[in-house]
Amino acid sequence: MGDKFPALPPGNFWRPMVLSVLLLGAIAGGVGMWQRPTPSNSATIWLFSELHAKSLRAGRDDSLLSLYQRQFGQSVQVVALSSRALETRLSAMIGSPQSNLPWPDVVELEIGALGKFFRPPAEEMGFLPLNDLIESSHWRRRILPQRLAAWTRQGQVMGLPLDVHPVALIYRRDLMRQAGVDWSTCPSWEEFASQARKYRQYQLDHGQADRYALELKTSGADQLMLLLQQQGLQLVDACGQLAPADRRVAQTIASYVDWVSGPTALGTDSSQGAGLWIEDLRQGRIAAVFAPDWRLEELRNDPGPPIGQLAMRPLPIFQSGDSPTCSWGGTMVGIPRRVADPVKAFRLLEFLYFSDQALQRRAGGDILPPLPQAWHDPAYQLPDRLFANQRFGPDYMGRQLYVRLAQQLPDISPTPYDSLVAARLSMILGQAMALRRNDAQINLVEPIGRLLNDSREELRRWIRFSQFPPLDKD
Repeated sequence: MGDKFPALPPGNFWRPMVLSVLLLGAIAGGVGMWQRPTPSNSATIWLFSELHAKSLRAGRDDSLLSLYQRQFGQSVQVVALSSRALETRLSAMIGSPQSNLPWPDVVELEIGALGKFFRPPAEEMGFLPLNDLIESSHWRRRILPQRLAAWTRQGQVMGLPLDVHPVALIYRRDLMRQAGVDWSTCPSWEEFASQARKYRQYQLDHGQADRYALELKTSGADQLMLLLQQQGLQLVDACGQLAPADRRVAQTIASYVDWVSGPTALGTDSSQGAGLWIEDLRQGRIAAVFAPDWRLEELRNDPGPPIGQLAMRPLPIFQSGDSPTCSWGGTMVGIPRRVADPVKAFRLLEFLYFSDQALQRRAGGDILPPLPQAWHDPAYQLPDRLFANQRFGPDYMGRQLYVRLAQQLPDISPTPYDSLVAARLSMILGQAMALRRNDAQINLVEPIGRLLNDSREELRRWIRFSQFPPLDKD
């Protein structure tokens, strides 16, 4: 990877197109940038997942779509696109506000697409601010605050969350017992790593050099960013500003490097490909994985999960005050700013995702809705056969444990710069691993700190470049 980020458009990247359109509109006696099209008696929703589309269509006469149409007299067309196609088409429509293409009433957006849509100022984003609508319908006090904050920019709620995605560890209980270690009693990452090294050494002593304790990327920052999130650490804060330097970032990276370096490394990458991490777990190649609730759903749908061999626990912590969980992934549902009838669009959004009918259908699944009141449903309180009806502390493993963890999410919100941060952290991780290979005794905290300082300067330049109005130059 090179030392420079790829070029990005400035945060005000809609402005040149907007000004041109407004000028042409003024000359021709046309309308303003965000004039809404004429309302119709049908609505359209764009999704990036065929599974999401199936959940809305499921049930034929009693599907959510059918129930909505009977109750409100408005038909709904569901358009399922790939993530890339949806993002490309929506970006083009937002950037060409006078286009005659039909706009969707409601759009699902995956959290990885946040940057391109949330980089402009709130008043220029392509989504409709929902503050008034959620205040009048009382959703603000019902939605989990940490998840609502994820889709809020400059005080404007630009979309509503569909999920929580708390993260736990799922591990092979039988393999731990075989190696004589117990991960359920390790409150800190230091103690967990010590037990994980014992497990790794046991495997090496028995000729199993390809068996590791923990799933950890060696050339990416996925799990590293989860560990930072646990501690409330981020390089760019929720306001899109460079966060104050914190020595714990360097210390966490140094610990991570030692976990994935050398012949006795306790962690390694899971197999690449959809669901292949389950095969790693089943074969014992990796004994423990970071598991948000969507991974539990994947595991439950697998044709041969190792039932009775699995256990589950919260994440260990680095120090007192850290969260025993974090959030991995997420989906927003929003309303494009040029929608014909915002009130009807919001009514559709409410019914399909937050109505009693919608919540009842979700209660049998593993992915938690962002509404704490819904977690009282008996489906979230039952013992879980996948974990042999075992408990972790007072809670059954599975959905019940996720409910407890969801109440302890750290106050960290994604930002438009997270992809840049992940790229820089991946580069720093690679450089630190090279330092460790060259010197097994080096204290990595100080050199990693210097690499982080250099990255902070790079991030500062990119943030300044992308904001409008531009900040003062150096």
